[in-house]
Amino acid sequence: WIVPTWVLFELIMTKLPHYVLPTYPALFLLMGWSVVAGIDALPKQRQIALLRLGQGLFLLVCIGLFVFSAVLAGSGGADWYWVVPITLAVGLAAWAGMNPYSLRRDPRRPRALLAVAVIFYVSVYQGLLPGAERIWVSARVAEAYRTAAQCPDSLLVASGISEPSLVFLTRTDTALLAPAPAAAFLLDDPKCRLAAVEARQQAAFLAAIGPASGRLKSLATIEGFNYAGGDMVSVTLYGLGDED
Repeated sequence: WIVPTWVLFELIMTKLPHYVLPTYPALFLLMGWSVVAGIDALPKQRQIALLRLGQGLFLLVCIGLFVFSAVLAGSGGADWYWVVPITLAVGLAAWAGMNPYSLRRDPRRPRALLAVAVIFYVSVYQGLLPGAERIWVSARVAEAYRTAAQCPDSLLVASGISEPSLVFLTRTDTALLAPAPAAAFLLDDPKCRLAAVEARQQAAFLAAIGPASGRLKSLATIEGFNYAGGDMVSVTLYGLGDED
């Protein structure tokens, strides 16, 4: 059930680490089988085919980890020096895991993979991800909303933002609407409502605001990488000033 679970969570927008927990028992079963019987239990032809497939997939994973780290450091704004230990980890992983036969017979290779896990997780979760502010668009929008809110119960409407985490980071009644309904939402209570509008929705939003656009105030601009949609975004937080 590993593959269906993986495909399912690749298709949905929200991706959180604990979503894949149901696949862990299946992974542990495969690991146990590889230790007890492993590839030697299969016919020779299948051994060769599986070995080549495993080597190709493992090499792709190693390359993918390096590319992921480099892209995260480049587009996310994290420090580049965290890519150095990750590159070391990827190199160790390639050396230790490319040959399943050697992995079972050479005790240095499993130890190297343990070192890879420590280096990679520390570098990514303690270095790259916390420092990559540009990928946490929803968190930065939520922070700007809390800073700009004028009422204790100020409401937020978002247009063009596809990250569901924004609702959890602000209020459960945060509205995710199209530009015209978002403009109507803001106009309904200008003092205690704010609107976060992505750049591609701004023209329609401003048109829907109509004559009140002269009172529109740009309170903050958040630029970054939308990991849910896979593109760069620019979000402007708007409020409405008092009528003259």
